[in-house]
Amino acid sequence: MTEKSAELVTIFTGDFSAVLAMEALLRGEGFHPFIPDRNIKTIDPFITGGGVFQVTLAVPESEAQKALACLEESRANAPVAGGGESAPEIDRAAVEALGRRLRWGFVLISLIWWIPLVWWRPSLLVSAVALGFLVIYVACHINYLLQVKKSEASPEGHGITVTCLVLTILIQCSYQYLYQFISSIVR
Repeated sequence: MTEKSAELVTIFTGDFSAVLAMEALLRGEGFHPFIPDRNIKTIDPFITGGGVFQVTLAVPESEAQKALACLEESRANAPVAGGGESAPEIDRAAVEALGRRLRWGFVLISLIWWIPLVWWRPSLLVSAVALGFLVIYVACHINYLLQVKKSEASPEGHGITVTCLVLTILIQCSYQYLYQFISSIVR
């Protein structure tokens, strides 16, 4: 051990992110925290053997009691997760705007599929582009539905937006049958 490490007292052992947060808190309060093996744990944590992801936080022996008291006070004053505080507000205007974009996306996806479907058998490229749009569209819909679930009330046009999702999936799943049906009508 070096001269410096002999004077240090370990006050916490835990994961790297918790130790870094505590180090920042203690530095802000005027203490002199130190993380032994900080660089080696960052570069190659497996070289240190057992407790690969465990990091220690140390302070000079003269500051140990005050630093522990500071950490305890910080824990006592920290907000409790899910304890009385309401969930973050969902921006209702943003959810409504996303719903509008999804409804217009339905029109776009329908056009990409229906125009080639009516006039000619779509090429592989057109099918791939449409499938790509569908994947993005469904992913955006999942995001929309999760945001609606978090909000207290459904946004304006919610029913139409969900209907667009259902119709899009039905159209995509029944593509071959639709092609045969439209081909028999047009030709």
